[in-house]
Amino acid sequence: MDIRPIRNDDDHAAAVLEISRLVVADPAPGSTDDDRLAVLGTLVDAYESHRWPTMTLEPITMLRHVMEDQGRSQADLGRVLGLRSRASEVLGRRRRLTTGMIYALHKAWGIPVEALIMPYDLAPAAKKVGPATRTSGRRRKSAKPPRQPAVGIAGSD
Repeated sequence: MDIRPIRNDDDHAAAVLEISRLVVADPAPGSTDDDRLAVLGTLVDAYESHRWPTMTLEPITMLRHVMEDQGRSQADLGRVLGLRSRASEVLGRRRRLTTGMIYALHKAWGIPVEALIMPYDLAPAAKKVGPATRTSGRRRKSAKPPRQPAVGIAGSD
C-alpha cells in the first residue's frame, strides 16, 4: 500500500493528488484502493489540522503557533514585517496587524489571510508616570488670590 506520514507541504500535495486520483477511479467498497483512500484522507486531515489550525484561534495565537511549527523566530517575523521592533509590538499585542503585514505574512509563510484578519484585543496601555503627565484634564488653580480691580476715590484731589 506504500503509505507514509505527511511531514511537509510537498508530502501533503502528493497525498492530495493521490486522493484526487482515487476519488475519480471510484474504488469498490472494501477494496485495497478504498482502504488507501480512507487512510490517505485521515493522514491529510491530521496534517491540515496541525499545519493550519482551525480559524477560531485569534491572530496572534495563530501567528505564534505558525512560528513555532515552522521553527521561526521573532527576528524572522521582523524581517517579514520590516522591523524587528514591529514584530515585538505585534507579538506583545501593542500594535495591530495591518493589511500590509497580513499580506506579507501570507506571501512569505503561507498563513491563510482569513486566520489573520479576525479582530483581537490589544494589551492594556501602560500607565505613563512622570512630571509631564497630568492626572486630570482640569486646570490647576493658582496659589495667588485673584487680582482685585483698583478702586479710586472720586473727588479726593
